[in-house]
Amino acid sequence: MIIDIVINSYKSYQKATSINLTKDYQTPYSIIYGMNGVGKSAILEALNFLFNFGYNTEWNTNKRRKNNDYSYVLALFKCNKEAFFESGELSN
Repeated sequence: MIIDIVINSYKSYQKATSINLTKDYQTPYSIIYGMNGVGKSAILEALNFLFNFGYNTEWNTNKRRKNNDYSYVLALFKCNKEAFFESGELSN
């Protein structure tokens, strides 16, 4: 589950912006809604860039950013460690 995403210098996100995608850690669903032009599609495009490592995707840098700013996208995940141990993927 993605808990939070941080986008910097991408489309409408001129500076580092944290977007919380959870109501609480027990709710597995998120809804992204808002007026036209506020950055809903940019969130999904940034995640696509992150998960596909830029494959066949161009990073649309915000044109108003300062020259010393870095463009990036970060995602914070919640995972069930016990489920990994039970599946044999991890060992204690």
